[in-house]
Amino acid sequence: MRVSKDWARPAAGDGSPRRALIPRGVLGGLVAVLVAAIAVTGAYLLGTTSVTGPGAPGGNELNSSGRGAHQPWRGAARASADPAASAMDWLIAYRSVSYLDPSAGSWVPRVSEVVTPRLDAEYRAIQDGGGGAEWASFVSQRCVAVVTDTNAVVPDEAPSAVSSVFVQVSGEVDTQCAVGVPPGGEPTEKVAVTVAMTRGTDRLWRVDRRVS
Repeated sequence: MRVSKDWARPAAGDGSPRRALIPRGVLGGLVAVLVAAIAVTGAYLLGTTSVTGPGAPGGNELNSSGRGAHQPWRGAARASADPAASAMDWLIAYRSVSYLDPSAGSWVPRVSEVVTPRLDAEYRAIQDGGGGAEWASFVSQRCVAVVTDTNAVVPDEAPSAVSSVFVQVSGEVDTQCAVGVPPGGEPTEKVAVTVAMTRGTDRLWRVDRRVS
């Protein structure tokens, strides 16, 4: 659409320029285009918003697009001054797995900061086991397992000392695959274990062994 140059000419007699005007029809069209652009942008943002669930640090994301595709957890467990917090971090890192992981034992370095040197050495001795046929299926089906609904408690009846304590930790392992059902057939697994915790010289608690 061409705009007439007459709208910008000086007014006759006073030498002052007129303010450039936009015809009502053009203005209405511009407003309509702007409203449509805002609506499209808003719809796109709503369609790609992700919901962060409880569990891993930073969040285990479940895509709200309707596909239910998991976002693999890429963090690393961190030892805490609270034994329950350390135990939950251990469980999340221990059971979170993705087909994008370099190997079936990729969880070992993720838990290294929240386990004792003794347990870390034990884990590293089995890190290169390969994972067998189940890991091969996990990768080919593009599966991701995340841990949610974690909870930990120090039982009152359990023996404890200044530098050692037992913690009961639980959670739900949810596995989803792009192709077929998860290896093993169960997409959801409830886990509950008891771990023995040790407090180091840095006053942080780490998992030393799994009791049950």
